[in-house]
Amino acid sequence: MLISIVYVTKRPGGYDILFNCLKNQVYQNYELIIVDDVLDERKDKILEYAKELGIKLKITTKSKKKTFADTKFGIANALNTGYMLSKGHLVLTLMDYAWIPDGLLQSIYNFYSQFKNRNNLLAFRERFYQTKNVVMEKLIDNSQLSIFKEYMVEDPEKMDLNICINTKPSVNENVLYDETKYWELFCACLPRKVLVQLNGLDEKLDYGDDFHEKNISYRARMAGSKVFIDTKNIVLQLEHRNLLKEQNYTRNRFAKDTNIPVGNKLIKESGVRVNHNNFNLKL
Repeated sequence: MLISIVYVTKRPGGYDILFNCLKNQVYQNYELIIVDDVLDERKDKILEYAKELGIKLKITTKSKKKTFADTKFGIANALNTGYMLSKGHLVLTLMDYAWIPDGLLQSIYNFYSQFKNRNNLLAFRERFYQTKNVVMEKLIDNSQLSIFKEYMVEDPEKMDLNICINTKPSVNENVLYDETKYWELFCACLPRKVLVQLNGLDEKLDYGDDFHEKNISYRARMAGSKVFIDTKNIVLQLEHRNLLKEQNYTRNRFAKDTNIPVGNKLIKESGVRVNHNNFNLKL
């Protein structure tokens, strides 16, 4: 099964983490689609580094034109850009500054091979870290592939560079895949046929940070999908807290000021498939 990895970013750094994680994956049947809204300032560096590490990079692009020009944020539009370009049986959404374990893609393959109902969604636990070796000047330089003193090339938990903040959510660790309602798009997977059924994220409901998860998972459950969480493979959020403190928060995080209750009400009203987006996903 081909896994399409849709990676979205609009802030400096992150590529040292992404490429070294993918280089080390046990399961290598993937394609990488990068949606980078500061791409003009570092495209050549990205292509060179990807080639150096043997990354299966399919395309690098900026976000498409928004369906609704007056929507406040941009995360739904960025993700839909990547989803439109994906060709894999499965689509893994991956945000910047996510260190994924070497067996994560293999676990995704195992999950969808194991379950007869391949319409289910798969989430991963998150562990938040603040690192000690950030170069503050790099946080405002869009040309940078890394914000650290040296490229992050190995599991951060093995390095004395990090402060663990917390891990979420709690799970039943007696099973490998635990049924849940938790689905965080920092790192999460679903079959492409489900994305086609939904027609991606509803861009009209671009209500801000942390609502894009609801935008997909809530509608997918309305269509009959279940959500599971991998209890063993934990994804590390690196430098999450420090990046949130930047003054230009919206530029770097795509979105903020979520109104989830209002969004949930609108999702129920809009239904499963989005028909007003400026595209139609096809298998």
